[in-house]
Amino acid sequence: MGRDFETIPLYSQANVLFAAQDHPLFRKEAIRPEDLLEYPWLALFAVNIALAGIDAYFSRHDLPNPQVAIQSNSIQIALKMLTDHQCIACMPAPLVEAFPDAGLREIDIEGFRWEVPTGLTYRKNMADFATIARICRLLKRETRKHAAR
Repeated sequence: MGRDFETIPLYSQANVLFAAQDHPLFRKEAIRPEDLLEYPWLALFAVNIALAGIDAYFSRHDLPNPQVAIQSNSIQIALKMLTDHQCIACMPAPLVEAFPDAGLREIDIEGFRWEVPTGLTYRKNMADFATIARICRLLKRETRKHAAR
């Protein structure tokens, strides 16, 4: 973001494919990359990073990218589309873990799971503000606790 900003890395975030627990893909003996193209895809608000990971995966398999049927800024709408309309989505694993009753299941397909560093970025000239320093301490402590689980 430039030299005026400081980034504190907190953890690596796994990004994986999810679908409803009763999605037809899970009735297959083995899910192939081309099977993923038979269903609508949903993209969340942070679409650029996910689309790059999706593109890399399908490119490695000499397949076209899936067509994104819907983009959502709302996690509630995204969860509803996944469970009610057989959509597939690449989503951060921690986001799905935050909704354990959503009825989603990871599509475990070789070579798709990827990670991205996740952290906190703030303006360097704000580092001495008590609120920023407290937020940094709290986030570091909470991510350490989560990583220890």
